[in-house]
Amino acid sequence: GGRLARAKRYDIAIQACNQLGLKLKIFGRDFANYESELKTIAGPTIEFLGEINQNEKSKLYSEAKAFIFCSDNEDFGMVPVESMSYGCPVVAYKSGGVIETVIDGKTGIFFDQLNSSSCADAIKKIQKIKINPQDCISRASDFSTEKFISKIKKLILETTF
Repeated sequence: GGRLARAKRYDIAIQACNQLGLKLKIFGRDFANYESELKTIAGPTIEFLGEINQNEKSKLYSEAKAFIFCSDNEDFGMVPVESMSYGCPVVAYKSGGVIETVIDGKTGIFFDQLNSSSCADAIKKIQKIKINPQDCISRASDFSTEKFISKIKKLILETTF
C-alpha cells in the first residue's frame, strides 16, 4: 500500500512469489519509476494494480491469503495493522513496528533475513498453519484510535498525583 518506494522492498516479495509460483497483487502509487523496475523482475503470477480506492483495498485484503510486508525497520507500519483489521494475516520481515503489532504464528509469520528465500519459507509456513481471521481483527483493534486514546488517558490519570 501507499507508495511503491524502494525502501519497502517489494522486490523480495516478487522474487519469493516467482519462486513459489504464487499470485501476488501489488497496489500503490508509483514512486520514482520504481514500478517499471519491479516489472522487469516480475513473473507471470505478479499483477500491478496501481493506485486503488478503499473499496478495492478492502476487497483485496478480504480475499488475500496473506499480506507480505518486507519493509526494513519501519517505525509503526500502519498497513500490516490495516491488513489484519480485515482478517488478513501478515508475512513480515521481523524488524521495526511489526514486531509489536503482528503475533508470530497467530496473526502472521515472520521471516528473519531480508531476502526472497527467507520470505518464501515464511509464505510456505503460513500456508501450512490455520490462522483465524478473527484473531487478526481482534489484534488490529488493539491499535485503534479509541484504544490509543483510552491508554493515554489511563497513563495520564496514573501519573498525576
